[in-house]
Amino acid sequence: MNFSVRGIYVQANNVVVVDDPTVAGMFAKAFDDAFTNDVKAPPFKKDPISQGYMVCSEAATAALPEFSLGLSPHKDFSVSLGPMSDRIRKATSSVFFAVMEPTGQGPVLASLRTIAAQPTVFSYGTVETDKGLAVQSPDGEMGIMTSFAALTKNVPEPFKKEFNGGPGMHIHDKFVVVDFNGANPTVFTGSSNLAAGGEQANGDSLAMIEDAAVANMFAIEAVALFDHYHFRKVMQTVTVKEPPLTLWCPGKPNAPNPWWKAYYDPKRIQMRDRYLFSGLPLPPGLAATKNVDWSAIDAAGPPGKKTAAEKPSSKKSAKNPAKKREAKKAGKKSASKKARKTPARQKSAKKKTTARKRGAATKKAKTRKR
Repeated sequence: MNFSVRGIYVQANNVVVVDDPTVAGMFAKAFDDAFTNDVKAPPFKKDPISQGYMVCSEAATAALPEFSLGLSPHKDFSVSLGPMSDRIRKATSSVFFAVMEPTGQGPVLASLRTIAAQPTVFSYGTVETDKGLAVQSPDGEMGIMTSFAALTKNVPEPFKKEFNGGPGMHIHDKFVVVDFNGANPTVFTGSSNLAAGGEQANGDSLAMIEDAAVANMFAIEAVALFDHYHFRKVMQTVTVKEPPLTLWCPGKPNAPNPWWKAYYDPKRIQMRDRYLFSGLPLPPGLAATKNVDWSAIDAAGPPGKKTAAEKPSSKKSAKNPAKKREAKKAGKKSASKKARKTPARQKSAKKKTTARKRGAATKKAKTRKR
């Protein structure tokens, strides 16, 4: 998490505190390496601490759970994201996730999308993008972007008094929980944005924790977080003409089918939900029908799409009439001076201007990779 007011009081975050000299030594080595080499990535990538996951605890003990630690930047992103992606694709019961849109590409988001289509795996999560929050329903649907605006309409108290977090990231959590109540429960979390570009360029950490107690902690946080935003997602379709939400009861007039029926239908994901959280083995023939619609993520922009900062400045000027008029006036004032320039001097001036534009564009585009 970011140790800031917003990071602590507005964003959804998590902090893992490890009281262990061996693990502390790994981070100390990373700092020493970075400062010794003037915070340059190439020397760090050659250091053994960046070659893959380092074992912090081979087995669960009274002091530590079983876990490993990856410190980036890596020469190859697959040393950290590869095991994570593989673990997601091999999930047998559930996958919960809260990630940021990885504009730096990589296999994690693709693996989450693949597992969302598995009928016997309960998959639930959120993807934070620059355009809003995409919330994946348990049936795999993620076609609507959820707004972060405060709920002040069509809701009862105390929702009307919801605090507005303002612009910026709201879910800064980056974690994936696989099979929290299975034979091999695993949590991946850390400062890493889980993108290939970031793993090869940023100084980040990614912990792989294989422990049932820790996995259950993250699973509980995940369900609370996702249910909150799933509710907001549903509220976006509510109109003032609709009656207020009330609980179903036997014999209720004009009531739809009882809410619990879906939890006993083998074709509905709610039945998978019931068996998962009851800790019961799946019945034979369970084949929940899923709707893996991730159009909200697709609409948010494909990885590698040019941002405004990366586009040539000449195009920006052409789209802005005011700037175009100012440039035209400035051109007329300096027309006589330009006319006196020799062809060689004109060519030199053009090269300098182009170099300055490239420099400015590079500075704007230098942001932390995700």
